[in-house]
Amino acid sequence: MDKDIYIKTEPGGIVSFGKLTPYDINLFKLSKNKKTISNDLLYKIKKGITPYTLVKGVSNTGEDGDFGNEGQIEIQDIFSIPMDKSNKYKPGFYAIYLSLSKVSVQFKISDIDHDVFNPNLLIEKSIKINLPNCVEHQIYDLNFNIVNSYEYNGKNIKNANKNMVDRGFSDLISIFQVDSRKVSLLYKLENSNEVFFG
Repeated sequence: MDKDIYIKTEPGGIVSFGKLTPYDINLFKLSKNKKTISNDLLYKIKKGITPYTLVKGVSNTGEDGDFGNEGQIEIQDIFSIPMDKSNKYKPGFYAIYLSLSKVSVQFKISDIDHDVFNPNLLIEKSIKINLPNCVEHQIYDLNFNIVNSYEYNGKNIKNANKNMVDRGFSDLISIFQVDSRKVSLLYKLENSNEVFFG
């Protein structure tokens, strides 16, 4: 038996997150002097090139083990500022890229045992988005997980997100600096409008 799965959520889309390297920090500081962001830095962030990690898919809301869209949520990672052993932020510069929209995915689960689809066996492998309050999207509340991949009965479902359909993305890039006490927004690029802060 095969099972067709169709999921539509709003928001969903592409998220890339990471800590700037010393080289990237220098690029950013030069960008601030020129009052326009470096294309090289933008490219790395938007494409999820190391040290940035990119994920794409529909969204769900909940914690590990909760029911998501069609199956069980499994939180694999959290896009958030790391903490040290004393529960303080680890200092650094961080960047987040959000390209969000109403999106949908459709895929097939093949060769289901006993010809009965069991939603408890469908795992929505998810990345939790947990950003500081200074990062605000003009349309969406940033309280969701991105479903990066799927598994059924222990088997990965290949290319489930390959043909993601959207209704036109709303883009945001934020760069912020963290010390042990506070988070400061340094830069925002939203739909071609860029602003440097501080």
